[in-house]
Amino acid sequence: MTAPALNASNIAYVAGLYDRYKKDASSIDQSWTQYFRQLNENDTAMLAELTGASWTPKQAKLPDEIALPEKKSKGGDKPAAAPAASSADLQQAVLDAVRLHSLVRAYRTSGHFAANLDPLGIEKPKDLPELRPEYYGFTADDYDRPIYAQGLFGKETITLRALIAALRETYCGDIGVEFTHVTDKAQWDWLLNKIESNRNHIDFTKAEKTEILREVTASEGLEKFLSKKFVGTKRFGIDGGESTIAGIEEILRTGVKMGVKEVLFGMAHRGRLNMLTNVMKKPFTALFSEFLGTPSLPADVVG
Repeated sequence: MTAPALNASNIAYVAGLYDRYKKDASSIDQSWTQYFRQLNENDTAMLAELTGASWTPKQAKLPDEIALPEKKSKGGDKPAAAPAASSADLQQAVLDAVRLHSLVRAYRTSGHFAANLDPLGIEKPKDLPELRPEYYGFTADDYDRPIYAQGLFGKETITLRALIAALRETYCGDIGVEFTHVTDKAQWDWLLNKIESNRNHIDFTKAEKTEILREVTASEGLEKFLSKKFVGTKRFGIDGGESTIAGIEEILRTGVKMGVKEVLFGMAHRGRLNMLTNVMKKPFTALFSEFLGTPSLPADVVG
């Protein structure tokens, strides 16, 4: 595979050109002026994001041409000089990178619609056109050539085929993710790192899996007992959401490890009895006594 014309070192060159184009289109080569004019609104927005914010330092002087990364010569250790990238090569490389990042943004925004969330297979994941590379102008010939990735999934360059596999594993698996609505930059970056660094997958130990199963089983067991023993009584069941209890327990365990001293719970009615007994350890005898209309703590009754 040949090295892509765009890389981490010459992205600053494109950023400088684009910055000058926005200020005065006549100050750059005509071919670049025409190139920037042909980009659609989505492309220009992604190009601005790819090349850095408006306050990002730009190169004081732009070279006439950009060199590709050096390659090792076959005859020895001395690097062989790589040919300079032409404007046409660089323009195509920029367009590839821009559209690659547009594809990534689509998965981050809408990938959960294509996630496999129904274990029964009744409701099929949606097939959204914006999650296909062809939507952005890529063809079958583009799948196995390297494209500038700017650190996506830890890669400076990546093939389209490898990127799609990583995106689908991360955003279209058994867990859907929505986070692009978050406006706080620090929170957004933290979520992105947590989601993409392990491709939205956590490897639990056998002991952890056993504990999660125990918590879910205890939650479901309580709901089944109450539904049979106290038919027609309001119980604010958590039916279908039993994994919530395991999730809360994991949050509490992690919080303790991080030094959390106090937790304040606030929740809707649904599932509160399960919370009281399985998380906050209210005695089952007290709960059942209240269902029967008697005080949960008879010794506290004065009379």
